[in-house]
Amino acid sequence: MLAGFGSWLVLLAPWLVLPNVNGHGWTRTAELHRLADSSASLLMFAVGLAALLLLIRPQGRPALLTWTASMTAVMVALAPVSAAIQGNDDLEALIISVLFVAVLVLPLILLNPDQRRIRLGTSTGALARTQAIADPSADVHSGFGSSPGSGPAPLAKSGLLVLGAAGVALVAGVVLWRMFEGVFENSREDDFLGLATLGLSFALGALLCVRRRTGWLTLVWLLAAMAGYAVVAGVSIALT
Repeated sequence: MLAGFGSWLVLLAPWLVLPNVNGHGWTRTAELHRLADSSASLLMFAVGLAALLLLIRPQGRPALLTWTASMTAVMVALAPVSAAIQGNDDLEALIISVLFVAVLVLPLILLNPDQRRIRLGTSTGALARTQAIADPSADVHSGFGSSPGSGPAPLAKSGLLVLGAAGVALVAGVVLWRMFEGVFENSREDDFLGLATLGLSFALGALLCVRRRTGWLTLVWLLAAMAGYAVVAGVSIALT
């Protein structure tokens, strides 16, 4: 996610005109797709970063785990839809999607140490205490929360609610826009899927944090970085 698909490079799309290295079956003007390309690469890079954080410390971060597994599953599941829109082999895309779910998503859920403790019968209270110890960052007096087990402070919670609402609005808006034949350049493009998935990631992430899932603070910082990039990139594209 961080390097294999070139997401780190496409993050520069708002400021650099990148060559069109992927065959789309139609002439594609890179400048017209800067918004969609940077949105898709932002989510892919964020999921990769979240997976790296889980690799470093997998315990005590169910909020980050849920977000990472869910968004990976959504991106993978949309591959056949993307293939169908672009006129490619959707059966091949479906097979690849099933394999990716088996390789990338299921291990995250089934092999996570927290899940193993639950299956072994660890009590909810003991599990919560263990997670609090395993994820001390969730207890830091950072302005987002005030004590172990607490959720975001009121101001941060309001910001998360706004971010979540913006995510839902983005999903609804871009889907309706495409339903009424809105395109960036060609009817076979799947750019709206990247924008919709990014909106979904904001909505899901905000929901997990507001609901105070253990390890929410790590996810808050990730969402804040994503939102910051989205604002700067959007303004840059609008001004050029």
